[in-house]
Amino acid sequence: MALIVKGGAVCQSPPRRRRPFRIVQKGYPDIWAADWADASRLYCDRRDMNGLGASMFPEATLLLEHMPVGRISYNGRIWLPGEWRPDDRPLYDNQIASGT
Repeated sequence: MALIVKGGAVCQSPPRRRRPFRIVQKGYPDIWAADWADASRLYCDRRDMNGLGASMFPEATLLLEHMPVGRISYNGRIWLPGEWRPDDRPLYDNQIASGT
């Protein structure tokens, strides 16, 4: 454990990994994520542990500060906020990233 100086005080806490994204999902506590891949993985982990199945599991909104920057769909892909259109491409595609 490293000593960290914060505002002139010495703390015994290790520095936390920066997690700028907040995953907001109706009926669930917020989750903090480090990046697109982390947000997708955390959403999918919650979906799989929940047992509702993809068709019943609600989408999530991805916030940076208080601004919506993405929407996570049932399959873990991250899209621009708003309604999906047939010509939309994901901001992050977990299927391509995982090689499946």
